[in-house]
Amino acid sequence: MKVKAGPSSTLYVSVMLGFMLVGLVWLLVYYLAADQLEWMNNLGAYNFLIGFGFMVVGLIMTMRWR
Repeated sequence: MKVKAGPSSTLYVSVMLGFMLVGLVWLLVYYLAADQLEWMNNLGAYNFLIGFGFMVVGLIMTMRWR
């Protein structure tokens, strides 16, 4: 007998959307203000890895969203 899982909690959905928004904001800040933020400018192309990494985690979480 298989038990049906209920809907995802509000916290799960908030974290999932949060990851995607943090990734988007990271990339926007990198494009718009990296010259003023020395630590971000020093990361160089790793900013893409970080930004897209956050977004990918959020997208992977959508597979478990009910």
